[in-house]
Amino acid sequence: MLNRTSLRRTLPVLLLPAALFASRSAFAQETPAPPEPAPAAPEEPNAPEQPAVPVDENLLARAAQAFAAGRAEEALEQFARLADAAPPDLRVLLGLGRAQAALGETTAAVDTLVSALHLREDDPDVLLALADALSLQGRQAAWNDDPAAAGLAFLDARRFYEKAAAARPEAAAPWLGAARVAREQGLRDEALQLVQKAHDLEPRHVDTLLELGSLRFGTYWEILGMRGAEAAEDAKELCRRAYRDALEIEPDNGFALNGLAWVDMQAGDTEAAIEWFRQSLVADPTISDSYENLSRLLAGSLEDRKRYARLLDDVVASAARWQEGEERRRGRARALYQRGLAAAAVRDAEQLDRDLAEAARLDPELAAACCYQRARGLARDDRQDEAADLLGEQAAGGQQAFAALLETIASQPEPRDEALLIRSLADRAFRASDLEAARELFHLSAEILQTSADDWNNYAFFCRETGRYEESYAAYLRALEIDGSNPNLLNDAALILHYHLRRDLERAALLYERALEEGKRVLADPDADSFARESAATAVRDAGNNLRLLRSGATRPGEGRRPKS
Repeated sequence: MLNRTSLRRTLPVLLLPAALFASRSAFAQETPAPPEPAPAAPEEPNAPEQPAVPVDENLLARAAQAFAAGRAEEALEQFARLADAAPPDLRVLLGLGRAQAALGETTAAVDTLVSALHLREDDPDVLLALADALSLQGRQAAWNDDPAAAGLAFLDARRFYEKAAAARPEAAAPWLGAARVAREQGLRDEALQLVQKAHDLEPRHVDTLLELGSLRFGTYWEILGMRGAEAAEDAKELCRRAYRDALEIEPDNGFALNGLAWVDMQAGDTEAAIEWFRQSLVADPTISDSYENLSRLLAGSLEDRKRYARLLDDVVASAARWQEGEERRRGRARALYQRGLAAAAVRDAEQLDRDLAEAARLDPELAAACCYQRARGLARDDRQDEAADLLGEQAAGGQQAFAALLETIASQPEPRDEALLIRSLADRAFRASDLEAARELFHLSAEILQTSADDWNNYAFFCRETGRYEESYAAYLRALEIDGSNPNLLNDAALILHYHLRRDLERAALLYERALEEGKRVLADPDADSFARESAATAVRDAGNNLRLLRSGATRPGEGRRPKS
């Protein structure tokens, strides 16, 4: 039930050694003094030491305000300017470290906050920020399947949370942070004890109540599964109480509403759960978990799916009033994206296209997902040419755009089915003579269907036809990793080296020779079918001609294999 938000990365900040922040006076003192103009002149006194450059308090205040308002990138830039312009300052380093951590740059954040501790080793704010950064670093390592690194980071985080608690014993935040780490380590009982300490110190702290509710939900779920609803009743009410206490303080807290939805969903009260999930999204349109559960609860009949789409009308409307600035824009984009998906489920093509196009405009991070879902909708409505153009344009938008599109497709429930759809769109683009779109779409299907030599061959062919010879050769090698005895692939890989790249000619000759050998083996095989024999005969003919031309020094392009549909 936890809502993991994605961590957006930014460029790491270059942190200068403390020695480089020294004042200019030190340099002046090390520079030899100029000769005296005349022996009789009195000795010139040493130049007075230059004072340290003070921190720009106005810029520091703006940076702190930007961070408090959730504009972490803006805050990071301003804190970095302050760090470059003045000697080390505890407030600057603390702000810089927090901003780096907020953007997921945990290694830089830890380094920055350790530097801050060198200025004041018992500062409770720095200790807490460092513990938070280490905790996030541990979660990142866990998500990246590196349990050893996660374990070390969590141990360090616990140590600094304990130091922060000792430095400021009246504060709940260190105990709350330690509880979250214990939960990540799978120590629910210990986490409950720690969060209870935080709750005793600050009973009306909303984040503490949410953590308490989450941990109690784990207990409820476990008892429910092992002993049934009656035995789990007390645990359910304790969980519900934590979320209701949070709502008494913040009536529109989306995560508390989401928690109540989970409780009722597990208790079998579907209608109550649907209403809580709806309210959670009206309060906070970025909670992915609520969208997923609402769509699952209303995924049955066509009427259920239409009801889900109507519920999202409320979410889209509320998103226009939610938060401000960047957060409002992203919240509205998320709501429109989800309503677009709901429109796809009820075959409302116009609503799908309109919502997803607007979502992509509002939030470029959603562009790849919106593009793919729009293309799926177009293909479903027999508008394959438009779908192929749309996907091809997105895939050709650069390495980052291609990677985002590939990630979107790979995340679908049945990626292989998606790859087959993309392959059909690539064939369509080829027949329409849109070589650029065909190239990019075959690249997509090849990356998803990792065992498809045909798709890598087709991508290689269209790279060749559009003048991308290095990419073509690399794609032929990928195809040969899958089907290394294919005589046509061997010939075509050699052809790229020979006629287009004009390098590694000895390697090209070896590939031609292997093509001849493998082609003749197929022709001699009595069990080979007519297609295999015809293909092998073509490879033997082409490889033989190309090898003779290579040995004679000719550089005329030969014949490559046409794409295989």
